[in-house]
Amino acid sequence: MSPEFIVGGIYVALWLFFIYAFAGVLVEMLYCWTIEYRGVVESRLGLLYLPFNLLYGAGGLIITLALLPYFDNPFVVFGLGLVVGTVLEYFTSLFMEKAFGAVYWDYSKEFLNIQGRVCLKYALMWGGLSLVLLYVLDVVNVQILLMIPVWIGLPVLGLLIVATILSVILTLLAYRRTAQKNAYLRAKRDGKDATLPNPAWARLVDRLVPDSVLINTFPRMSLITEYQELSGHHRKLIVWLPTIGKPTQKTVEAGERARDQETNRLLAAGF
Repeated sequence: MSPEFIVGGIYVALWLFFIYAFAGVLVEMLYCWTIEYRGVVESRLGLLYLPFNLLYGAGGLIITLALLPYFDNPFVVFGLGLVVGTVLEYFTSLFMEKAFGAVYWDYSKEFLNIQGRVCLKYALMWGGLSLVLLYVLDVVNVQILLMIPVWIGLPVLGLLIVATILSVILTLLAYRRTAQKNAYLRAKRDGKDATLPNPAWARLVDRLVPDSVLINTFPRMSLITEYQELSGHHRKLIVWLPTIGKPTQKTVEAGERARDQETNRLLAAGF
């Protein structure tokens, strides 16, 4: 295997990683808006200031590399994709909870879930996504990447890598800072003496990541929802239900009433 082949493979693999990290965010936001939360537009980002979720990037790349040898057998691709995606999701959830005390998602109310980290519904989705990934997206994306001159693609890829590393560092520091704030606010709520640590890195994070950015980027992360409850700083709820054509006045009034009712319902449910 020539060095050129290895370098070319790494180049394509890294691009696929970023493509799927971005595509996963779009797909999940669309799913939540149209199905799960009915008109609520909210972030599904995994990093601050970048439109990526590294779980989807890693999942897409790992599934591609692991399942490519079984390309001729779609049943095996579905089964292994289900397993690989679910295992990755489980250990990502476990790591985030143990390392940062944060819960990104909770499937405890879903049918056949394991510790609320994974469940049958999303495991089946991983299997279905594996089929789409291997037989459609990988083929299209690789063809597009081969059409882009390397002298353009390589610098852009380098910028993405540097920006992602910086965003990962800032995101992890923001988690740590939020944990400090939560501990301080819990102590004050309980009537205990407490001082919020304020080292240089924390002051920098406070400046770079205002509460509004943090809360609206990770609206359902347990670390952030606790901070909202303790601090009283709540996220902005965006409800968007577009219409086609010009509605009548009665339709407009009915729609406004329905949106108000839906917004009140979501707020009452803790959204």
